Amino acid sequence: MLTDSGLAGKAVIVTGGSRGIGRAVVEIFSTEGANVTFLFRENTAAAAEVIATGRAAGRPITAEQVEVCDAQGCTETVERVAERCGHIDVHVTGHPRLRR
Repeated sequence: MLTDSGLAGKAVIVTGGSRGIGRAVVEIFSTEGANVTFLFRENTAAAAEVIATGRAAGRPITAEQVEVCDAQGCTETVERVAERCGHIDVHVTGHPRLRR
């Protein structure tokens, strides 16, 4: 028997979600029903693939291109996500410069 993860309807931001572990995190959260926005820096092809795969499965996934070391860019991105979703419940980061 599966238990309810409590993630359905939650707004989630994943830093670095277009590849590797970040992509896996995006997929897990979106499979659980979260509205996921992931951040990526350069690889638009990888980001587009994550979005296409998620949407084909009926999962709400959005991407925002931003350099996480750019404070103003990050602030604007978070504000856009909060405006679109109404709130932000979870932030997951694997970026080494943000894990302090």
